[in-house]
Amino acid sequence: MTAGSEQFGRKLWVTAQELEARARGRHDVRLAGHEFPTPAAADFAMANGVEIKKDQPLKTAGPPNGAGGTALGGCAGTGSEACATDAAAGRPKLATLLRLTGLTVRQADRNVEAVLAGLARDGVVVRPFDAADCSLANLRTMCAAIAGGEVARGIAIDKHAAMGMVYGAKCPRIRPVQGVAIAPVEAGIRQFDANLLVIGYADVSQFEMQTMIRKFALAARPARTTLMESLEQLEGRNLL
Repeated sequence: MTAGSEQFGRKLWVTAQELEARARGRHDVRLAGHEFPTPAAADFAMANGVEIKKDQPLKTAGPPNGAGGTALGGCAGTGSEACATDAAAGRPKLATLLRLTGLTVRQADRNVEAVLAGLARDGVVVRPFDAADCSLANLRTMCAAIAGGEVARGIAIDKHAAMGMVYGAKCPRIRPVQGVAIAPVEAGIRQFDANLLVIGYADVSQFEMQTMIRKFALAARPARTTLMESLEQLEGRNLL
């Protein structure tokens, strides 16, 4: 198991190269509950007849002194945010999910693979939306989760950003920002509390992608602006 993969149950991406190393001489690979294959790793497994077995993800995990976060289903709070759970449903309350970020990935290249592998190191806690074979269906599910408060924000990564931007803008209560550079992403958060980051990886460097994701996912809620209030009024009347 990769160093640091057990730390507070944080989500860890397993790359194709690492999966290949684990699968050497085997027909199956078992991943811990907080480990997830990258798209290229899943492709490698399918192409080479390697079965990926999964342990159950952690339901709750309280990092010491309130630091850090956990994998899917765990607490994403930091500092004074408590790791409270809904006893009836066995799920964290919404207050603990303030930093949980949805993620969809389509057609990843090596730069995307490298960025995904470093998410846990950067302190980014994500929930993958990849259950469907159709990338648009995964994006639709993630947008619904953002609007419903299941995740605080969402990130859609594709070779080009057009589909994510067009679709995201049509979804109720979704405020997309295109990840073309770091400054516009920060402006989108500050000006209208953007909750969907759409990155076309063909147009940005690995460093830009990594920095935009980190700043977007870990950003605090911005101070309210007149634009935000206007957007909320329109959303309340189902006009956005």
